[in-house]
Amino acid sequence: MSHPAVNITTPGRSVVFGPAYLDTVIVIEGPLVRTVSTPLDQSLSAVSCTPRTDGLLQLSGPTGDLLELILPADSPITGASYQLREPLLARVCAGQTIPVVTERHDVRRAYRQLGGMGAGYAKAFDGILCAPFGQDALGETVQSLLAEVAVAVQPTRLPSLTSDQTLIILSEHNDKLAIGERHALLHWTPQAKHFALAARARVLVFCGATNAFAAAVLAGGQPGLVMYAPSMRNIDDAAVPLHTLAPYLHYLALNALEWSQLAAHAREALLAQVPLITVTEGPRGSRVFASGRHWDVPAAPAAGPIDTNRAGETYAATFLKAIVHGCPLFPRHELDDRLIVWAATVASRQAARQLSLTDFAFPADDWSSEPPPR
Repeated sequence: MSHPAVNITTPGRSVVFGPAYLDTVIVIEGPLVRTVSTPLDQSLSAVSCTPRTDGLLQLSGPTGDLLELILPADSPITGASYQLREPLLARVCAGQTIPVVTERHDVRRAYRQLGGMGAGYAKAFDGILCAPFGQDALGETVQSLLAEVAVAVQPTRLPSLTSDQTLIILSEHNDKLAIGERHALLHWTPQAKHFALAARARVLVFCGATNAFAAAVLAGGQPGLVMYAPSMRNIDDAAVPLHTLAPYLHYLALNALEWSQLAAHAREALLAQVPLITVTEGPRGSRVFASGRHWDVPAAPAAGPIDTNRAGETYAATFLKAIVHGCPLFPRHELDDRLIVWAATVASRQAARQLSLTDFAFPADDWSSEPPPR
């Protein structure tokens, strides 16, 4: 399969298929789970969410987990009870005895903001966002927030469904735990407008849309570069396994937990067929796979208060932009080792800068004035 040269700096020529949410962000002192030595970075699904009037956010798991977050008296966020679909540490302790988590924390700060990988990557690539919403006030709020940050959106409105939203818990220990309520996203199917946008795109980014959605769009043919940034739901999908999309993908961006949850045969298929794969692990840095080789790149140091929200999106978007900056004919031309390491280093540097940003914003691409290695 041959592909033309790609310019991913032209506004509107990147098309992003993924969600935009209203995020409820909770910040606590770390660590979130005192029995875990490394920071958590994962997403879980909520079976249900019911409001509370006692100023408490409560997360309950099916095996007895109980995580309680005490909101401050002046919090703009109201209390709620979330019932989790799986134990809190089921992924972290896969293959081991899963400990029951009982934790209680005071919330230092709580706020709402625009979120979702689709919104993030559309902003980072200056692209067009295709996203699903319910026909409700929540969906209208999210679309208004997208307009405020100059993200162009092609919405799909699903009248019988509720718009999606996320609870994000951040800690000063670098934990990030996202709890998602997913309705519209799981019932989103491609329409004619999606195929038309994909046919004209220089870059296609799939980030959180279901594997079935991506498979349908990709099967229609695409002229550009394809990036895939999965959520844990994409990793778990047994109906359309992630590795079956490998022949269409040019860049796959995951974190270490997502990579660890893939079966060995799935990892082998992805490594054999996807030209570029990055696996990030927060302060431990990242690993890049290409052409049967791999490189370990350390994380850039970060100073001051840390907000890990959107750091993964910043890393992946910067990495791909840096690769194309140094090799405009990727994936038709093989990448130089020095370019790969340089792109990952630049991406790590940008991700470290992202950690100091608390609003829906991304660091400037001032790295692009640097000459790539030759």
